[in-house]
Amino acid sequence: MYQSGDSIPVSTSLSGFHRKTKAMRSSPVNKRVFYLSIQVIVNAIVIGLIARCLVYLIDFITNISFYGKFSFGPASPAGNHLGIIVLFVPIVGAVLVGLGLLFALRA
Repeated sequence: MYQSGDSIPVSTSLSGFHRKTKAMRSSPVNKRVFYLSIQVIVNAIVIGLIARCLVYLIDFITNISFYGKFSFGPASPAGNHLGIIVLFVPIVGAVLVGLGLLFALRA
């Protein structure tokens, strides 16, 4: 059946991975590694900016819904003066998000 050395690789993409080519032995860091490093740095910056924008958006929506002011400053719903009406703020938010998703899926 099988002779010594004739084995089925676990993954076809890794079948020749253990054998280093001459180019890999002479220079393990090549252009591909440099471009991947640049891509990682750019991705980290973009993801950081998106995360910061989401935090500002959360603060903006919190300020509008709990305090009625247009501000991107840090806000907590803990100090609001809405009383029992505060129970309806998440419900209205969920309905608005649901309607937005409904209209987005229809388009």
